Amino acid sequence: MKNSGSLVVTGSVLLSLSSALVAETTDTETTDIRMLLESEDWAVLKNIWQSIDSLKPSDGYSSFPVSIKKGDSLLAVVNSLFAGSVQQNPEIRTSLSLIRRVTALRLMRLSRINPALLTRMMPPWTDTVQDQLLFNFETRLASLDSLVEEEEVTPVEFAAARQVLVEKAELLAVLQVIEATELQPYYRFDVKYSDRMSIDLLLQQIKLSYSAVLDTVARYSPEEDAGFYREAAVQYEAFKKSFEDFEHTEPILRVLLTDILEAGV
Repeated sequence: MKNSGSLVVTGSVLLSLSSALVAETTDTETTDIRMLLESEDWAVLKNIWQSIDSLKPSDGYSSFPVSIKKGDSLLAVVNSLFAGSVQQNPEIRTSLSLIRRVTALRLMRLSRINPALLTRMMPPWTDTVQDQLLFNFETRLASLDSLVEEEEVTPVEFAAARQVLVEKAELLAVLQVIEATELQPYYRFDVKYSDRMSIDLLLQQIKLSYSAVLDTVARYSPEEDAGFYREAAVQYEAFKKSFEDFEHTEPILRVLLTDILEAGV
């Protein structure tokens, strides 16, 4: 997002201004986060993120605001960042990885159609939900950027709008956790996107589908039931463990997202 006078909050002072965000972090983590936010690589990543905030989202089928060549060039830069620094804190390392992956998702969404949506086979539900969520996310970002540029939002209004965007970005991060778990591709978890989707609603939908898996397994003997139902149950348990790990990183992820979603520096 671009500069807008009173809305500017710099990353170097974010932690002191947003004590509620760091209440769940230790002193050492706070110091490490501050160093990360003041690093050159973070400034580059943040600049890339903010440079595409004002772009009109693609419609997903015909036109894209970023060329494939430009998108690939920016993706290469994102992938090269932080290569020389080793972050010892696992929660900070995971949070940074998620931020970079969400940035890469944005660049892909703005420069080309998702190839999974062009195949004859039904794409994984994570692809369709993620694609719709990204479009919603980019639309909200572009709208907020326009309001900031025209100075039509107060700092309080901006903070409220940014919080919604932080929650959307966290939801994108959770979808990345789900994809990494490879939640059973053969059994179709019945997850449908809506603009009101939240992490809680997503987990609720997944849990309902998991209950359906258990009901199916209960109806058959081990010799009769399809193996992928039992594998779906195993993968769901693996996802639960991965999500528990994600919850430990969430406070730090929220700090990083809040900084990268500021109005400009």
